[in-house]
Amino acid sequence: MTGPKQLSYSWKNLFTQAMNVEWVDRLEHNPGCAEQLEAFVSRFGRMQDTKLFPRWLLALAETPGSQIETLNRAERLGVLTSTERWLEARNLRNRLGLAKQSLPRIRAQI
Repeated sequence: MTGPKQLSYSWKNLFTQAMNVEWVDRLEHNPGCAEQLEAFVSRFGRMQDTKLFPRWLLALAETPGSQIETLNRAERLGVLTSTERWLEARNLRNRLGLAKQSLPRIRAQI
């Protein structure tokens, strides 16, 4: 399975679940779910870290702009279905990463 297919697989598996505080609390006791989250975060991060879209635009002889400009251009060209959804996924990744890091500290305060 290639990188984009792996990311799509992780997305479909992870986002079929309702994510809330209880879901995050269960991660510690549900290694399968925690692994799904980790797979998505890793795959999404790798795709973003490789700067896929700017390189793709360069290959099309276009000049990439800011990140939002590049994402909007990818959407207009049909590579992304929605810049907004892409940014939502990125923000979710950041929030989940922070939540995972904060969990022991939060529990210690209880």
